[in-house]
Amino acid sequence: VARPSNPNLRWERDIDQNIGFDSYWFESRLYVNAELYKRKAKDLLFTDFVGREELGIPGGQKLNLGQISNKGWEATIGFKNKPSRQLKYDLSANFSHNTPYLDSYGLTGEPVLGNAQGYYRLTEELQGPYTKSEVGQEIGRYWGYQKVKVFQNQTEINAYTDKGGNLIQPDAKPGDFKYQDTNGDGVIDDKDRVYMGSRNPKLEVGLNIRIEYKGFDFALSGYGRFGHNVMWFAKKFNYQGALGANIFAGASSKAWSGEGSTDANPAFVKDGASPDLLRFSSWFLEKGDYFRINNLQLGYTLPASLIPKMRRLRVYVNAQNLITITRYPGINPEIYNTDLPINANGVDISQYPVKKTIIVGLSVGL
Repeated sequence: VARPSNPNLRWERDIDQNIGFDSYWFESRLYVNAELYKRKAKDLLFTDFVGREELGIPGGQKLNLGQISNKGWEATIGFKNKPSRQLKYDLSANFSHNTPYLDSYGLTGEPVLGNAQGYYRLTEELQGPYTKSEVGQEIGRYWGYQKVKVFQNQTEINAYTDKGGNLIQPDAKPGDFKYQDTNGDGVIDDKDRVYMGSRNPKLEVGLNIRIEYKGFDFALSGYGRFGHNVMWFAKKFNYQGALGANIFAGASSKAWSGEGSTDANPAFVKDGASPDLLRFSSWFLEKGDYFRINNLQLGYTLPASLIPKMRRLRVYVNAQNLITITRYPGINPEIYNTDLPINANGVDISQYPVKKTIIVGLSVGL
């Protein structure tokens, strides 16, 4: 059956609204600029797989059924000066914040659940979605089960009952997670899922420093993100050996190993065959704050009097990704998910470590 056409289909439209200012002080040595913006993407294309039988509209038709918006701000403050012929510098910092919102979606406005398969089969491995986006709210907030603690013994399992005295987690055993019965119905299911944080940073920061003194030059740039969570999906492999994966050094000693050992991680099971690794819970979430010095350079340009047959001779040392300041326990806190949907990213599937590079160079001008 051919997909029904839609003569009213329109191109998606982008609408930008912003207000900002640029200001310069003290003979333009101090500069400040800021922008407040709202960017809308209207008439987003979706496929209506269900249709409207009562109206004679079959499923499969392409429709303009969505709108998203990005709201945020950006600001830069800097100071540059040349107090003498031999010294000049430029110091600046920029700050920004952006949050995507789901303004409208579909025919009924139902929430959009974050599902993704791909190479690592995220939805399959977690037996369901891991984000939820509701109309009028932020896109892609983490949505799952709240881990309360680790059951230390059978007595704790037997004590976790509903009002009628029935066990809430009858299949649990010591070393398994205790989950929050959010709605109090005595059953742990999708109705107990809660919002558990955002992959969108509350603040992004950039830092740039450049100083020149006599023949020396120094440059530094750094970047950081703060106030967000990362869904460390690879934790089930790195910490618990799921699917027979190699684990981090010392990870097995951090697993529950007996009463009173830990409330942080479940019992270590061969090949990670634990039911707690097949349910998206707050255990997978980690603070993703970091600041990285991504470029550091020191150079020296020889005086022209020492190189009469050359126009310029400069030696330098450049270091890239030299330092990352973070408490994130995974390999790399800088998460990019170009292959995941906009409402289902922010996932550390298994990021590659950042390569540190040190270059010693010579720049010659003849």
